[in-house]
Amino acid sequence: MLYKNRIKIIVIGLVVLFPVIVYLILNKDNDSVFFSSIKEYDTQFKLQDKDKDKDDCQKYNGFAIDAINDLAVSEWELGNYESALSIGKCAYTRALLEKNRIAFANTLNILGLIYWRLENNKDAMEAYAESAKLANELNLHKLLGLTYTNQALILKEQKQYTKALLFNKKAIDIFKKNKCYRELGISYNNHGQIYKNQGQINEAEQNYFKAINSYKKQKYKDGLAATFYNLADIYAKKKNENDALKYGYLSLKIAKEINSDVRVGDAYFKMSEIYEQLNKLDSAIFYFKKFNDLNNKILITNQSKILANSQAEMSAEIKDLKIHNLEKNKDLTQNRIIIISISLYLVFLLGLIFILRYTSKIKLKNKEVTLKLKASNEILNIKEQELKTYILDLTKKNEVISNLQNIIKNSNSSISKKNIEIKKLSEKRILTSQDWGIFKEKFKTIYPVFFAYINDNKIQFTEGEIRLMVLLKLNITSAEMGGILGISPQSVRVSKMRLKKKLITHNFDSIENFFSFVTNVSA
Repeated sequence: MLYKNRIKIIVIGLVVLFPVIVYLILNKDNDSVFFSSIKEYDTQFKLQDKDKDKDDCQKYNGFAIDAINDLAVSEWELGNYESALSIGKCAYTRALLEKNRIAFANTLNILGLIYWRLENNKDAMEAYAESAKLANELNLHKLLGLTYTNQALILKEQKQYTKALLFNKKAIDIFKKNKCYRELGISYNNHGQIYKNQGQINEAEQNYFKAINSYKKQKYKDGLAATFYNLADIYAKKKNENDALKYGYLSLKIAKEINSDVRVGDAYFKMSEIYEQLNKLDSAIFYFKKFNDLNNKILITNQSKILANSQAEMSAEIKDLKIHNLEKNKDLTQNRIIIISISLYLVFLLGLIFILRYTSKIKLKNKEVTLKLKASNEILNIKEQELKTYILDLTKKNEVISNLQNIIKNSNSSISKKNIEIKKLSEKRILTSQDWGIFKEKFKTIYPVFFAYINDNKIQFTEGEIRLMVLLKLNITSAEMGGILGISPQSVRVSKMRLKKKLITHNFDSIENFFSFVTNVSA
């Protein structure tokens, strides 16, 4: 009963869990759980042409916000500012929809950089300000420092040097505290630029060297190339021609190491200016020609990139169509998976039903076999009891004869004819041929092949040994055997010993072992 209940519980559990497991597998890619609750961000920063932007942003479905921002920065570095702005707006919209304040803060900072390059300083400053506000709330120290540095750059261009130094000093303090050496070097370099624009060359020089020390900690070679260029520039203005050439060469060397055409071009131009001041016109023309060739190369490269982007845009519709077809194929595949899953589920249920029915049939058959075996054992016991009763009746017959014999012995009267007949009867053994024949037939009904195996066995048994084994098989006591066979219990024991020795010579440890062997062969 307990086993049956367990099977039912397992079946019910599988029936309930199987559809759930299938559902979870099929909907794994569609699950979208936002890991924390983020307050709706309200800002005065607005984006124009939202409907157009929405259409343009569909191509970035499935992209992470950081990945979209990376694409915007890549376009910004190539000088494709309008394209960078379009991509940045997509990241902005996605961050707003997902209520992801961290991504929103980073996106605003990137949009500020793009607006700055587009000379839209008003929107750039608004973007930086909102990004700084969020960064401060979310403890994004590095981002906060970058927004201060970026605001200082715009203020420097606007010649608001006091405010520029104030914002840049905030950035330096943040980067120094958080050991952001790369960004710290950029801030020191920017600080030097602000001082240089005001004509404070010594202060500028000090900040440039601080920038170099910070860059070296981070091994930021691009920053080193830019700062060496700035040092060459101020030393040229100070008429320190040796240091100007020294740092000009260092800037050129590092620019070539990092394969930065922009930095190499700036270094060529600066070297041309320095040699011109030294009145070394051949060297000045040499480096100016290098600058001009590189500039043309950059122009051609940019044109090639613009052409490649145009070709990419022309094939955008084809790509969208392919994506649409892929999505349809994905839906078809998912439908197939659903159908296959349902089919497997039905097969699974039918299999369970078949197994349960088969198990029930086996149990029913086992029950029937058990009942038949029980009935057979009962019949066998009854027959054995009848056989014992028959033997005991013969034993009583022997007792009657023995009593008559005793009476004759003790009688002093003459032996009559009748007494002679009784004496002859008393001399007869129990289990006469007729009795033995009747007894064997009854025994065969219980153990059909017993005598056949005894007769066919290699062991040669005497008639007495066979009769002894028959009585042993019926578990009759030695005293009862003596009465049945007409011999003393001592003679019975001797006969048993002889039989056992005979069996031992044929690899049977005991009479019981022999009976067990006969029973197994019979079965």
